[in-house]
Amino acid sequence: MPGENNQLDYEQATNTLAQSTGIFIGGGSTYEYHKQYTKSLIKQLIKEHYYNGVPVAGRSAGALISLTESFISPDESYTKEIEMIKGIGLLSNILIDVHYTVDKQEPYLHSALNQTSIPFGYGIDEKCMCCI
Repeated sequence: MPGENNQLDYEQATNTLAQSTGIFIGGGSTYEYHKQYTKSLIKQLIKEHYYNGVPVAGRSAGALISLTESFISPDESYTKEIEMIKGIGLLSNILIDVHYTVDKQEPYLHSALNQTSIPFGYGIDEKCMCCI
């Protein structure tokens, strides 16, 4: 997890991941988590563990970046439009939207599905925020 300065100690993180028997990616800034986890060796280690049977769960931004493709809703997006992002790649052919009911995300999920060829979309509410 990124420290107070939003930087990830990659050596410590890779050592910890190499020994892990379960992985949980918490919530926070989707942009920051995307930057830290999907463009480095961390991504490959998480995928290897997942495909070798290690459970992986994510909450909010952690769940979003776990997928092959995901989106950032206009409410969180810097551009104020739906932004598609490439994630870690644990699951494909689905989109999820977190904080679904509370943040009134249904139109954004439908719009993101219409913009892609992804066939399935799931809205995840607060009480069941762990995914993957």
